[in-house]
Amino acid sequence: MKYLITLFISAFILCSCKNEQAHDTKTSLVSGITVVNETDPVCHMDVKEHLSDTAMIDGQIWGFCSIVCKEKYLDSRK
Repeated sequence: MKYLITLFISAFILCSCKNEQAHDTKTSLVSGITVVNETDPVCHMDVKEHLSDTAMIDGQIWGFCSIVCKEKYLDSRK
């Protein structure tokens, strides 16, 4: 029984660490990018804290909270 509890706790800790690392990597991919908008034009989320994707629009870099919002915005411009 002790073995099962130890195994469960170890698996939980390992999974938690992997999720945190994935989040940090995603955040670091877009750090240092300056965008022209402060909020996502689709969902109005603050892109300074939640920048996930960007698009070059009319020579300016626009920030989006997700690829879904970016695609919706680009489709609405067609």
